[in-house]
Amino acid sequence: MKNPIAKSACLGIIAAAALSSAPVRADLGGEDLTGRALNSGVLADRSISIDQSTRWVNVDYGETVHFVVTGQGDNRQFVWRFDGVADQVNLSDIDREAAMRIPIFVNQSTNPLHESTGGD
Repeated sequence: MKNPIAKSACLGIIAAAALSSAPVRADLGGEDLTGRALNSGVLADRSISIDQSTRWVNVDYGETVHFVVTGQGDNRQFVWRFDGVADQVNLSDIDREAAMRIPIFVNQSTNPLHESTGGD
């Protein structure tokens, strides 16, 4: 390409394409997948009690939950915000001290990354 303007235009198109795919990352892990722990003083959207009879928990993407874990010698509380990309995590993934592997299903339908752009 001998035309410097055409060369600049091609580089601009390549840069725009690379930036538009920036949210897609291969190195997702930890908080990117599950969300993040918050201070116990943070106001939660709701509180969920977990004991030995709990089989699963349903939460919404973006929801902040105050967990109360009891049973099997456990008696802990923590607050978690579900803003990761995973649609299922285990209690033991977000609470390292948890002896129970209870699945937590995260409703991702309100995740802005999953919204359509509206273009046809």
